[in-house]
Amino acid sequence: MFFEASGQAPQTLLLDGIGCDGYAWRYVKGPLKTRGGFCHAHYRGHGNSRVADPATCDVSMRALAEDALAVLDHLGVENPVILAHSMGVQVALEVALRRPIRGLVLISGVSGQLASSFHDGLLKQALPFLLQVAATHERATRALWRLAPSRIALAMAKVLGEVEGELIIAEDFVRYWRGVRRVHPHLFLRMLAEAEAHDLSGALSAVAVPTLVLSGTHDRFVPPERARALAETLPDAQLRLYPKATHALPAEFPKQTRDDIVAFIDGLRRER
Repeated sequence: MFFEASGQAPQTLLLDGIGCDGYAWRYVKGPLKTRGGFCHAHYRGHGNSRVADPATCDVSMRALAEDALAVLDHLGVENPVILAHSMGVQVALEVALRRPIRGLVLISGVSGQLASSFHDGLLKQALPFLLQVAATHERATRALWRLAPSRIALAMAKVLGEVEGELIIAEDFVRYWRGVRRVHPHLFLRMLAEAEAHDLSGALSAVAVPTLVLSGTHDRFVPPERARALAETLPDAQLRLYPKATHALPAEFPKQTRDDIVAFIDGLRRER
């Protein structure tokens, strides 16, 4: 499993969304280096982490949390702050239920059933069909997956309202899309199905650490009401909504999210 670490005993763990290998943390890594460092691991089959068989490897949220814990143990990290984006929020909550941590920053994520609210459940309904296609037409699916140019993907995302055209930084979207194309499509869909089946909503009362929930008012994957519900259910959480921001919040409000994250972490450091 590949991981990047800054500092001998990094104080912050970075957890990506599905298909991602770091685009969400581009603007915050610099400040984190001067605040104890960070560790950033690539999920199974993502980025530089390879798997033997994308169709059978365990990509459950619990397995991804175990990988994150193994990285923390390897580095000797205790009581980290966890920054998580999208599906990474579910992994972060799994880690928080298994290990003492100092705080959480949860960006554009939920405690479970990730696909349920995307376009009124359309993605959830389509998942079984997409999984079947990816399994039975593996070569064709992978070829099409890798061929999709980032400029066309960005244009479609703007038209569909998945990103805010006036705010999105094109270079960051290209980084995101490059990461998605590197992931095997069957593994991607299997991981999405695992994120949909996973649900920690009944265990959130046990995550009693300071938490910052960040989300966008125009997020069609995780609508603001789900972010609000997450913040209201966690025992010690505060919510920040960014006007017009979508699921690509870190690439639409990079400086603002960076400043909010840094201020939150600095507050935790003062309380120690």
